[in-house]
Amino acid sequence: MNNIKYSLLSLFIVLFTSAFFLYANQSFLFERESINVTSVLGVFIRSSIELSFIFIMLALFKSRWIQAGICILFALTLTLVLSFELKYGGLSHGIAASVIDSTAKESYEYVFSVNLGIEILFFILLFILMLSISSIKSNFVYFFYIPLLTSSLLVLSFYHSKKERDDGGEKEPLFAYSSNILSFANTIKETFEYIESEKVPIVNKWSEVKVRDENVNYVVIIGESVQQKTFKDEVVSPALSEITQHWLSYTNVISPSNLTRFSVPRILSINSNDNVNKSLNIIDLAGMANLTTHWFSNQSQTGVHDSPIAQLSRKADNVIYHSFDFSFAGYDSILLDDLKLALTKNSGKNMFFLHMMGSHPDFCNRVEYDEAHPNYINRNQKLCYKDSVRSLIHFIDATSHILAHYDTPYKIVYLSDHGLTDINDSPYKTHGTKNKFSRDAVHVPFVFVDSSIERGNIEYDDRLYFLRDFPHTFASWIGVTSANTMPSLSIEKCDSCQVPYVYDGITKRQLN
Repeated sequence: MNNIKYSLLSLFIVLFTSAFFLYANQSFLFERESINVTSVLGVFIRSSIELSFIFIMLALFKSRWIQAGICILFALTLTLVLSFELKYGGLSHGIAASVIDSTAKESYEYVFSVNLGIEILFFILLFILMLSISSIKSNFVYFFYIPLLTSSLLVLSFYHSKKERDDGGEKEPLFAYSSNILSFANTIKETFEYIESEKVPIVNKWSEVKVRDENVNYVVIIGESVQQKTFKDEVVSPALSEITQHWLSYTNVISPSNLTRFSVPRILSINSNDNVNKSLNIIDLAGMANLTTHWFSNQSQTGVHDSPIAQLSRKADNVIYHSFDFSFAGYDSILLDDLKLALTKNSGKNMFFLHMMGSHPDFCNRVEYDEAHPNYINRNQKLCYKDSVRSLIHFIDATSHILAHYDTPYKIVYLSDHGLTDINDSPYKTHGTKNKFSRDAVHVPFVFVDSSIERGNIEYDDRLYFLRDFPHTFASWIGVTSANTMPSLSIEKCDSCQVPYVYDGITKRQLN
């Protein structure tokens, strides 16, 4: 009777755990372009490999303390997998790099901003399930799960061989159907390899540079996490029509990536496909155009590793960072103070890069609310996001007014590093990676202001343009030619001239 009870209990634990892991792996379906028998089979294989791996690891050790440690490790890893799936659509290389490069507080925001209560509940449930598994006799593991693992791998092997015979193309990598644990570990390993590859010294390699030497102040404003659709809704507001009447706004512009770390280096440097040549960056180019270069940032300078954006910013003549830890970042108006001070020292022939905190979550922390403001009190993230975009519009206008105090002509360009994807839970917008990728995640505003051009009303241009080619637009904008730039890729000349792709972290995506 005891053996029957034990077998039934073991079977219940196995079935319940299997169902739980199958549920946890459902997100894999949404990574596929279509759900079919193959993708469902993938979920089954992933779950089988994951369960088998855990069963075997627990069966190898007799010490309950070691088993408990293994249970904690696996439960924590799978809880992190769930967190990234819920908020970002999965752990991408970009998210992993952002966590690695960030300070402790910002890493906490990335990992534990979904719902701490759900994460704790998920961790506890996983831990209890795995402890229950460890109490099952090892014979049960070997008789039940070893055949399951073997058959799953045979099916996987057959599928790969069949696919190669059918389409003649490359076989899908094994990790496409591997467990969450192996995929998680592999993503982190590849991210560290990518970060290491970024540590290449930046040596100015611009050649044959010809300059149209003019006394103009230039400002490039780099925004953060601004959706084009929200921006356009605010720009057309009658209350802001006077502010925006001199603007030229491009409404169909696509950022290089859905994450700051991968987008900004491409915006600042000549790049093509996987190659980003930071030795051909626009900060060096501006310096060769006899402009005094300034980089003023309200974002974090660096974390555990040297950020590639900070590495590029140090090419400027004058560099100011106001924040080491984003959680202590002040309002972006501090960048306007930097601009004013720099202009009192040198009122002409400047190139300013203003890197805003913009609409980085928590959105309510980005707006200079009065403490009695209802959005400040209620932390209404939807309304705070709109207010942060409205604050951006006022920021561009304030930049114009500061420059207008001097006799020097000025030109301003504003762009956002990436957009955001809409989600159903607070904060209602997120970095759109993996299965949460959307066009909104890379569709961004792109605005020009020129003191020498009078416009009665805001002008719009809806041509499709990919900001990965911004260096070519930048060169044309400041009146510079080089052997390394292509005027045909500047936005005023380029119309349907680019291949439509973006990067989801380090993964290339075609964009229709």
